[in-house]
Amino acid sequence: MARSHTVVVLILALLVANLIGGCGKAVANAEQTQRIDEAKLVVQQISKAMVSAYDREDMGDSPVIDLKARPVHKLCPGTRQSVPSSFPDGSDLTAYAPSPRDFDEPTWKCLKMELRDKLYFQYEIKLDGDSGFTVLAHRKIGSETIQISQKGTLVNGQVRLGEVEVTRK
Repeated sequence: MARSHTVVVLILALLVANLIGGCGKAVANAEQTQRIDEAKLVVQQISKAMVSAYDREDMGDSPVIDLKARPVHKLCPGTRQSVPSSFPDGSDLTAYAPSPRDFDEPTWKCLKMELRDKLYFQYEIKLDGDSGFTVLAHRKIGSETIQISQKGTLVNGQVRLGEVEVTRK
């Protein structure tokens, strides 16, 4: 009888250990999903800022106003480096607290935008020549690299935004 109690106690202990381990993984997966959702929203905000910047009319850099000049629409330049410039590789989702210096480059000034909340992904903008842009968020978590992207394409003088895509490598 004592032996059967020992077996029952061992089985219960194993079940509890599995349950606790499973809960830890579930919490980590939930946090990762939340951070990916946040990054998708940030990518959309940056993409919309690119559209707004393109829609602003630019009369050029001349201090003299030419009444015959036509307004020009142009894309903001691509970023020189991502913000933040790096994250340590690892399985944890360490946050980065951005500073105003991170956005002291022509792209962010053109967008009239700074990211002030903690960042869990790196953000950058790449131009596709004169035909559009891609806003990217990426982060390596463990052995997996997660990339979130949204393309903006110029069509007949207007920017059309594509869907936000998430890829895992």
